[in-house]
Amino acid sequence: MLGWIVLLINNHSLESMNQKLQTRRSAPDTLEMETRGKFYSLPEELLTKIAGCLLVAEATSPRSKYHYSDRDLKTLRLSSPRFAYLKVIQKAVFINIRFPASVDHLARLEQIDIDRIAPFVKTILFEAQTHGSTQDKELLCSERLRVAWTRLLRALPVLEKAYLWSYDSPESQSQPQSKETNLETSTPAQMGDALIAAAVACLSSSGARIRKLQVCCEITGTQDWPSVPGWEGLDLSKLENVTYRPDPDCSANQVTTENAEAQATANLCAMFHKCQGWIRKLKVYGDCVLLWPGEEIVNLPELRYLKLEYCGIHVRNLGSWLRNMPSLQHFEVEGSHDT
Repeated sequence: MLGWIVLLINNHSLESMNQKLQTRRSAPDTLEMETRGKFYSLPEELLTKIAGCLLVAEATSPRSKYHYSDRDLKTLRLSSPRFAYLKVIQKAVFINIRFPASVDHLARLEQIDIDRIAPFVKTILFEAQTHGSTQDKELLCSERLRVAWTRLLRALPVLEKAYLWSYDSPESQSQPQSKETNLETSTPAQMGDALIAAAVACLSSSGARIRKLQVCCEITGTQDWPSVPGWEGLDLSKLENVTYRPDPDCSANQVTTENAEAQATANLCAMFHKCQGWIRKLKVYGDCVLLWPGEEIVNLPELRYLKLEYCGIHVRNLGSWLRNMPSLQHFEVEGSHDT
């Protein structure tokens, strides 16, 4: 009898110990679930405040309104889906997307799920390497690239800005070019012309109506924008802000510097004809040195800000242009000279 009593006591003790062990093991899980539940129930406004500490507004940045730590941002996105899909973070990450003219980047763009980020994209960066290969130039002229770029542009409902930039890749700067390499490399001006043609064709086909445009690349000085395929259908009726910084390169072309600069000026006028009712801010930089304005006069009734930097200015022509800018409030000239 005593043995049965001892056995019952031992069994009761074992059951009690097991229950305590189960309680101890489940306590952290329960705490984690409770904590996770409370975190998931936090309002979006509070999460936005938390994330906002890592997103510092920086209005002077040319690429984005936000500067943020990639490490902190990745940590936030990995810590919880609430942060990964938080609007303020997605806006900071996807406010602009790049369209580099390279095979690798094009392959990524062809696979991207644009619908998820489309509501946040406001700026497209059309980019071409200054010293691109012949393959890069052919890619810019290819149907494959234009189909991919046009498809993505059509899916962006809040697109406002388009930047056309030439850039030097670290590889092209660090590697010396041999004669053989030069034979396979397009000139910076050729790459610039091809980039402009591709951007015009895609913006036109997509029906995009941008408000801000920057053209900052080398050009051959022989490209007539109204003759570029897609120019006729390009809608610039909402364009308000233009930065024009061409850099004609006449060394590799049978064209004089004067003719190249005249063509660059004519292209700017062609742009004015498409947006003259809306344009309010204009910056013209003459790295070449660009001679501006030309003989043709275009009325710019809404222009309020005009900056000319390192340009050769036709004083007589400029006076005629200024008389057709009745709303002008800011006129700035820097590093320029009269001709």
